Amino acid sequence: MAVIKIDEAFIGTVRDVLLGVRNQISIVRGGVNPGDEAHPHGHPLNALSVVPGGKNFQAGVNLKSKITTVGTQVDGKLGAFDGKLDTYAQRLDQILESGDEVELTNMSLADYGSITAPPTTV
Repeated sequence: MAVIKIDEAFIGTVRDVLLGVRNQISIVRGGVNPGDEAHPHGHPLNALSVVPGGKNFQAGVNLKSKITTVGTQVDGKLGAFDGKLDTYAQRLDQILESGDEVELTNMSLADYGSITAPPTTV
């Protein structure tokens, strides 16, 4: 029978990295530079806006519209990544938990087997 070994430390490290990236996504979506969290000077991606130079300046109006559209699209994609990373981290937690459950079940069955086994003679 093949032995399956779960490297809990490695899985935990991967989960922590995923959660770290997820945290950075949340920070960026909120308009903060993750490299300089102490000094937030941005705006949420889905609320980016520029002053176009007046309603009659068509190039500015087009730019404003494009920035709003792209900011919203980027925010949506980052939101989707955020959700996927959360799901992946939860799945890794489930792997670790199921490994613990299997080990406990095996130990319980081994204990039960030693109790019900017929006595051995020497």
